[in-house]
Amino acid sequence: MQIAGIAAPALLIVEMGWLPVLFTVGLISLGAIWYFYYAQQRVDRDGAIFHAFARLGKRQYSGLETELRGILKEKGPREKDPFDVVLARAHVIADCGGESFETIARRASAELARRLPVSEDTLTDAFLRGTRIGATPVSNGVALPHTRLSEIDNQELVIVRSHEGLFVKKHEEEPDEEKREENRIHALFFLVSPEQNPGMHLRMLAQIATHAEEEDFIDNWLNASDEHELKKLLLKDERFLTIDVMPGAKNASLIGKKVSELNFPAECLIALLYRDNDIIIPRGGTEIQAGDRLTVIGESEDIEALRQRFG
Repeated sequence: MQIAGIAAPALLIVEMGWLPVLFTVGLISLGAIWYFYYAQQRVDRDGAIFHAFARLGKRQYSGLETELRGILKEKGPREKDPFDVVLARAHVIADCGGESFETIARRASAELARRLPVSEDTLTDAFLRGTRIGATPVSNGVALPHTRLSEIDNQELVIVRSHEGLFVKKHEEEPDEEKREENRIHALFFLVSPEQNPGMHLRMLAQIATHAEEEDFIDNWLNASDEHELKKLLLKDERFLTIDVMPGAKNASLIGKKVSELNFPAECLIALLYRDNDIIIPRGGTEIQAGDRLTVIGESEDIEALRQRFG
């Protein structure tokens, strides 16, 4: 049907003679030249649909946003995408109390600024600006504030949990009380990515959204006992392993060894070490102690091999 809709006008133009044909070809050529030599470098496709939502205001079609998230999730992560690594090293604000979204955005930006060559103010402005224009996906108690910056080379993430719940004002208009309750947010993921890799940025958002839309996600999120449990909700089981190091267990041989001395598969990484209620980023010289909980990420076959050895 669409092809017929294109072909019919083309045939009518041909029937009108050479002058209309030449005029049409000229317009198409000018449009193509303008796009490739001027507009292409100035167009930011990412989040374009959300900008459209902001302009439409009350007339926006909420189902379209859901469809867009579905399309992104279908893309899925690529094998080389650093989702597990980014998630494992993400900073976690376990409970932000009754703080506002603006305050939390600044706290998240302050943490990101410690890791990236970007100021706290720049990050805060980017997150808040994206939210004001409607570019922050908000659904099912989860919000994904995100931005891309040219000054950075790697992705970073800050994870926030709010037991009380907070509200993300997506547009200038103040929502009514019923809509505010529907949009109460308990999980926020502040993601910043390099500007030169928009595909990886979208896939990272899609991967988070995939987990966040699971049926019991918010209940499990609110009941998670610590940072380790929060991150576990987002890591794939087949690429993720928790090892509780205990004397007398299958993994007792790890006690007293340095990370650099462990005979783990090359593609496996001890991303986090949980010790005495503290989160430690392990280094080669970090010594494993009894009672430690290790978070290991890697390829599925390597994780399964470690599961058999240390389970």
